[in-house]
Amino acid sequence: MPHAGDYHEAANRYARVGEDLCRQASVLAGWHLETQLGTGPAAASVAERLVWAAADLNWAGHEMARLASECRWRAEVCDLYRRAVWAWWAMPALDRPRYPAQPYAWVSPL
Repeated sequence: MPHAGDYHEAANRYARVGEDLCRQASVLAGWHLETQLGTGPAAASVAERLVWAAADLNWAGHEMARLASECRWRAEVCDLYRRAVWAWWAMPALDRPRYPAQPYAWVSPL
């Protein structure tokens, strides 16, 4: 089961990949084919494919950013639960309420 640190690492990795994909999309979107291919049906076809590729890369970059955000949220939930468990253990045994409920199945208190 992943811990908060694992989710933080994944969030950082996903954010980096997402930024790289968005950069690649902007490079493709700014590429002018006239100097390499000239004009005509072949150039138009390649230009259309580049537009689609740039859009796909841009979408993938934003999806990676969304996944990074989800991982950051999961890390925060894990951390809050970990703190609740530690606070429970820090209480005298006779004063302890019920053990803190695990908020989601994927949450690890460690």
